[in-house]
Amino acid sequence: KEEAQKTDDTYVIALAANVFYIAGDKKIASTLSKRLAEAVGKTGSVADSLTSITRSGGESLDIETTSLALLAWLKDDAKWAAQVEVSMRWLFEQSKAGRFGSTQSTVLALKAINVYDAARAKPEQAGSVQLFIDDRPFAAPAAFEKDTKGAIELADFSAALSFGQHTIGLKMSDGSKMPFALEIVFNTSLPVSSDTGELALKTTLSSAALKEGEPLEIQLDLRVGSEDAPTPVAIIGIPGGLQVRHDQLKELVGANRINAYEVIGSELVLYWRALKAGEKRVIPLAFNAVIPGTYTGPASRAYLYYTDENKVWEKGQTVTVEAL
Repeated sequence: KEEAQKTDDTYVIALAANVFYIAGDKKIASTLSKRLAEAVGKTGSVADSLTSITRSGGESLDIETTSLALLAWLKDDAKWAAQVEVSMRWLFEQSKAGRFGSTQSTVLALKAINVYDAARAKPEQAGSVQLFIDDRPFAAPAAFEKDTKGAIELADFSAALSFGQHTIGLKMSDGSKMPFALEIVFNTSLPVSSDTGELALKTTLSSAALKEGEPLEIQLDLRVGSEDAPTPVAIIGIPGGLQVRHDQLKELVGANRINAYEVIGSELVLYWRALKAGEKRVIPLAFNAVIPGTYTGPASRAYLYYTDENKVWEKGQTVTVEAL
């Protein structure tokens, strides 16, 4: 109790608030919940978190802390309803490609969302929702009844979004207050790199042109910034027509030059448990040319696993494989 009340780390405070609610000590839980409410910033996230059990940082740590705070507030929902709405709105906005930052922060976010939805998702009375694109109604209103369960899905409006800026709006008729979500999916060949300086990445081809059956090497240069890098990850885009040499990757693991790897589609993912500040890793990656043609791989990137919003990107490499 003393540690929970003395610390200024909101991550620890949020953990403790949940523990005391579960233990039935509502007085201390309420006191800790109030401190969390006082730490809510203008955007809705809970500020002043310092650490987590996974050494998370950045957006992932904010998501973990805010999710834990929401789980605590939802245990006394009537008292903290205002904080719940503000912070839940912020949490919904953090979803990217179906994830909320790292694995740990995604798990906690989904727990908070599930508890929130269970308390609020069911309509209290019948009504309908109209979708607006640039202030004009789009498609027919989506009607719902008092006993409607699950998501109320609106029409797909992607075809109505031409190049440029648009305004998307929702208007409810009758019904009752309920959460909503908007998912946007888009693609770019080279995203903008973060400027945090946590990691620097460079890939170099041994040759941009080769014959079918010949070997090829992609050299990875990974540099750590001025601070230690916990759980760094490098993802190398593999041009089509090339085949990964698993025997060489296993040798790299055995020599402790990398700690683990996996191949996911056209990408090679390399993992390290930790790297020291200023450390440089030069890793040769072996491939075989197997299918003739000219190919460009996906963009490569590097980041810290628990702050994956801060990525450094490099454009995909292009190779030409000549038929025998």
